[in-house]
Amino acid sequence: MAVVALAAPTVYWAVDLLPGDAATQSLRTSSASALDARRDALGLDRPRVDRFLEWLGGLGSGHLGRTLDTGTPVSEVIGIPIRNSVVLASCAVIPALVLGVGLGIWTGTRAGRRADRVISTAATAVLATPEFVVAVGLLLVFALWTRLLPPVSLTQPGSPPWDTPEILVLPTMTAAIMCAVIATRLTRAVVATENLRPHVEAARLAGVPERVVVFRHLMPGAVGPLAQVAAAVVPYLVAGTVVIENVYGYPGIGSLLVSRIAARDSTAVASITMILVVIVAMAYAVADMAGSRGDQVLAPR
Repeated sequence: MAVVALAAPTVYWAVDLLPGDAATQSLRTSSASALDARRDALGLDRPRVDRFLEWLGGLGSGHLGRTLDTGTPVSEVIGIPIRNSVVLASCAVIPALVLGVGLGIWTGTRAGRRADRVISTAATAVLATPEFVVAVGLLLVFALWTRLLPPVSLTQPGSPPWDTPEILVLPTMTAAIMCAVIATRLTRAVVATENLRPHVEAARLAGVPERVVVFRHLMPGAVGPLAQVAAAVVPYLVAGTVVIENVYGYPGIGSLLVSRIAARDSTAVASITMILVVIVAMAYAVADMAGSRGDQVLAPR
C-alpha cells in the first residue's frame, strides 16, 4: 500500500514540473494573454498544492478527476483503452508462460549443458534488447518485408480489437517474446536449484524415469517460486506494453498514458499510474499468497 500511496502523487508532481503545461500544449501559441486566459479556464492559475489536494480528495469518493484539456471524467476516458490493453495482455500472457516456463524447466534440468548455455544466452540477449527494437524488428519482417500483417494496430472506431484480430498479432508476439524470456530465466533459476535437492538426486540414483523425477519429485518444490515467476510477468505487461502499444499505434492504456503526458495532464496521468500500480501490487500479493500456500503444502507434518 505504501507504493500505491507514493507512486501516484510522485507522478502528479513530476508531470506538473515538466516544461510547459496543459495550456501551452493545447493552444500552441506564444500569446501571453491567450495562455493566461487558458490557464485561468483550466484552473492552472491555482497553487499546485491546492490542485493536488483536490485530486487526492476526489479519490476518496472514487472520482479519478477530469482531463485538463477537455474536462472529460478520467473514468470515461480510460474505459476503452483498459479493455484493449487487457485483451492484448490476455493474448500474450498464456503463450509467454507456456513457452517461458517450458524452456525454463527444460534448461533448469540441464543446467551447465550446451542447450542450457545456448538458450540462456539467447534469452539474456533478447532481454537486454529494448522493447522498441524487438517491436521494430518484427514490424520490418512481418509487415514491411513479407506484408503478412498490418504495420499499424489501429482499431475501427467503436469496434473492439477482436473484430480485426490481425492487428493483435504483432503486439501480442512482441509482448509474448519479452515475457517469455523473463519467465525462462526465472524458471531456469528455480528449477536448477530444486534439481540439486537430495531427494531429487536420490530418485535419479534409484532409477526413476526422468519424467517422473521432474514432475513428481522436482516440480512440487518449485510451485511457490513459479507463482512468483508468473507474477513477474505482470509488471512487464503493465510497463512494457506502454512501449509496444506506441510502436504499433495500438489504442491501449499505454498509448493513452503517453498522450496524456504529452498533454501535461497531471490529473489523468496520476490516475492512470495509480491504477497500473494497484494492478502490479495485486499481482505480487496474489503470488505471495500462492507461494505461502505452496510452502504450507510442502511443509513436513
